[in-house]
Formats: sequence, C-alpha cells, structure tokens
Amino acid sequence: SLSSSLLFPCLSTSPVIVYIHAQQTILVLLRAIAIVQACTVTTQCQRRNSFQMSTHKIEDLLSEGHNRFTPLQRLLTTASNQKQWTQEFRALLEAPLCHQVQVTDIRGPLAFLLCDNAASATHIRFLLPDLMPELSKLQSFSSVTDYKIRVSGR
Repeated sequence: SLSSSLLFPCLSTSPVIVYIHAQQTILVLLRAIAIVQACTVTTQCQRRNSFQMSTHKIEDLLSEGHNRFTPLQRLLTTASNQKQWTQEFRALLEAPLCHQVQVTDIRGPLAFLLCDNAASATHIRFLLPDLMPELSKLQSFSSVTDYKIRVSGR
C-alpha cells in the first residue's frame, strides 16, 4: 500500500491540504474513466461518438452552468476558493511563516485560519492587527473583521 506521502510528496498531513489534493485526484480519475469507457467501443465511428459523449457528460457534470450544484462542483469551488484565499493571505507574510498558515473558509465577517503549529498560530495572532488594514484592501477579505485561528492536529 502507498502512503499519502508517496502519492502526494509535496503535502503536509494537514486535512485541508489532503482534502484539496484528493478532490484534484478525483477529477483526474473521472476524466480517465471517461476516456477508458470511450475507448471500449469497437468501431472507429462508434469510438469517436462514444468518446465525445463520455467527455461531454463528464464536462457537463463538472461545469458550473447548472441550476443545481453537484457535490463535486461544490468541492471544486471550495478548494479553488481556499487556494486563492491562502495565496492572498500568504503574500502578506514572510517566509517561513507564510508556509505554516492556510485560509480554510471565509463566512461573512469571519475568516478561519489553520496553522501548522502553536508557535505559528501565536505569531499570526500577534501580526493580525497590523495585517488587517492590508487584508481589508483585498476583495476576498474586504468584509472580514474577525479571524478564528486553529492549530492542525498533526
């Protein structure tokens, strides 16, 4: 059996990071399944039509044009938002602290941060009053007035 560090060598064991990379893996697997299913048709004409149908079905499932959002679409949207928020937040921090914090959610005036250890959480807590004016200039953080900081359970 392969450990998660072999599958995702760039990952820490943070549940948020594993969650994000797991959903990306699911997306790749779904596309691979569609291609494999399309290639099982025997004739070239049928193979081409089946491939197009399978690809369109997967793309249709993944598109955000639906009136309803599938769980996969919600997962992908959440992962994308988390990645964007984290990049924006980390841009205001110096190394190595910037690699020890992630933004997991923004709900109205509240942003949720996840730190790798207690020391980085304390450091962020002390830096937040100075960072808040810069963060409020960013569209994602413009309505945020409070931050909840957690330490990952590694």
